[in-house]
Amino acid sequence: MTSLDLPKSSQLLKFVNKFKFIITQGQLVQFALILTQSLVGFYEGEGCGWSFRGKMLQTGYMMTMLGLFGHFYYMSYIQPKKLAKAKQAEPEVTPEIEELAQKVLEDATAGVEAVENMEDSSESKESVNDADVDSPKGIEKGPVLESQSGLRERKPKGLFSI
Repeated sequence: MTSLDLPKSSQLLKFVNKFKFIITQGQLVQFALILTQSLVGFYEGEGCGWSFRGKMLQTGYMMTMLGLFGHFYYMSYIQPKKLAKAKQAEPEVTPEIEELAQKVLEDATAGVEAVENMEDSSESKESVNDADVDSPKGIEKGPVLESQSGLRERKPKGLFSI
């Protein structure tokens, strides 16, 4: 179905949709001008047409309309452009990058397996010799304690020990 086959109301709707953003901008300008008129009325005082209550209602209404139409304008016209730019800016994943990522993943997996194997071996479960634990100068060697990680640590005597 071509555009010539559409009913006239659909053709008109398509035409109006092409200029929808201009209509929205015009409405935003209109609401801003009416809000300005209301604010000038406040400045001029009681001699400027409406009562105080009428000016308050008009000001509140125009602020609401500006907020609603402004949100609509942002969500319909500005945000889609930002999303399109962000999508274009995303880097392409090339086969070289995928290959490098796979290699890094394999190396990391091998490292994790090596650590797990080391934990399971009997070498890691041997006790720590007294000669392996160095103490700073001026601090006497204290008793060897089990830490939460399962490693044995020497508790120093002296400085800040309780």
